[in-house]
Amino acid sequence: MRFDNIWCKALSLYLCSFLIAAPALANPPAWDGATIVTINEGDTAPFSGTLFSVEAAAQLLIDLEYTQETCQIETDRQLGLQSAQLQLQIDSTTAALTACQTMHSDILEIKNGQIEFLNDQLMKASRPDNGLWFALGIAGGVLVTAAAGWTLGQID
Repeated sequence: MRFDNIWCKALSLYLCSFLIAAPALANPPAWDGATIVTINEGDTAPFSGTLFSVEAAAQLLIDLEYTQETCQIETDRQLGLQSAQLQLQIDSTTAALTACQTMHSDILEIKNGQIEFLNDQLMKASRPDNGLWFALGIAGGVLVTAAAGWTLGQID
């Protein structure tokens, strides 16, 4: 290992640990001019409880509304993200189905064309050509008659 490589790793580890621990070391945000005081029974109030200044009560109300809005925004974002992911899955599956159906119909069309071609070839090969057979029959008959006549001429 190189010496400077060890220092780079150590520095990276230190910076990462600082970034992870930094939020825990931060001070909570202070409310400007807002005070919250706990009082006990017998103090200047007739009961125990918590006393909020106007600024503190307003800040608490704003924080509650902000938290609710933030939660709603995050919920809407997550719902939109999930909806988009599911729509992507639906679209991908639909596209795959369409591609399979197209491929199937193309293969079926090619196979049917091949079957028709082979049937035509079979029909051409197996059906007799009547004109050819007629001509061969006449030529064969003439040859047999000529051969018979020549044979009879040789016998005398």
